[in-house]
Amino acid sequence: MTDNWTLSNRKRQQRKKPVLEKTVKAAVRKRLKEIGAYQHWPVQMGLGETCLDVHGCYEALYFAIECKAPGKKPTLAQKFTIEKIYVYI
Repeated sequence: MTDNWTLSNRKRQQRKKPVLEKTVKAAVRKRLKEIGAYQHWPVQMGLGETCLDVHGCYEALYFAIECKAPGKKPTLAQKFTIEKIYVYI
């Protein structure tokens, strides 16, 4: 037999809001700030070359991060940009 607490807990879990990409970006921004990494968050305006969400440097190592909500995949353009970055590493 299930008690009321278990039933209410299940209902609460079912109502959980999905994690949004902006929440992931905020967590990444916070962590990079904590460790003291240089970070640049370009704003895409449709001009110039595409890039990922954040570019940065930490202890002389370059990085680029594409933030995604859990379960989401990069677009083809984002995958292409990731591949271009790999060529230079």
